[in-house]
Amino acid sequence: DLTFKCDGIYQTSDNGVKILNNTKDKLPITKTITDTTTVFNKTDGTTKKIIQVRDINIPDSYLIDTIPIVCFNDFKSVELKWQKWKKPILSIKLNDKAKQTFSNATSQNIGKPLIILFENKLISAPVVYSHIDSGNMDITGLDLDIIIKIIQKLDK
Repeated sequence: DLTFKCDGIYQTSDNGVKILNNTKDKLPITKTITDTTTVFNKTDGTTKKIIQVRDINIPDSYLIDTIPIVCFNDFKSVELKWQKWKKPILSIKLNDKAKQTFSNATSQNIGKPLIILFENKLISAPVVYSHIDSGNMDITGLDLDIIIKIIQKLDK
C-alpha cells in the first residue's frame, strides 16, 4: 500500500504513481461541467457572464506526483458552506506560502486535474480551468461526511 507525504493536493505526472479513482463508482461515466466566467467590457463598463457546458470523461485512475503541491496543514482555514441547492462545499483559504505555490501549480496545470487526497484516498480530482492566485478555493462534489472529517482533523 502506498502512503503519501500528507493529506493534500497533488498534480498529475506521466512518471507518477497510479492511484485509483475511488469516487468513480459514485459518479456517471462522464461528468457535465458548467463554467461561468464574468467578462468586463472596458469600453462601456458593463459585465456579462459567459457559461460553458461540456462533458468530461472520468478516468478509473490517475498517475500522480508523490510530492504534494500543498498539504492540508497549509490551509489557513477550512469551512463548510452550502450551495443554494443544498449541496455541501469545502471552502479553503491557503496560507501565504501555499498561496504562491498553488498559484504557480494552477498556472502550469490548466486543463489538467489536481488530485485531492485524504487519508491516502482520492476524494476529488477537479480540473483546473484557470489560474487561481487568490489562495481561495471551493471544492464541490464531496460527501458531507468527508468534509466534516477534514474540518475536524484540521481543528485538532
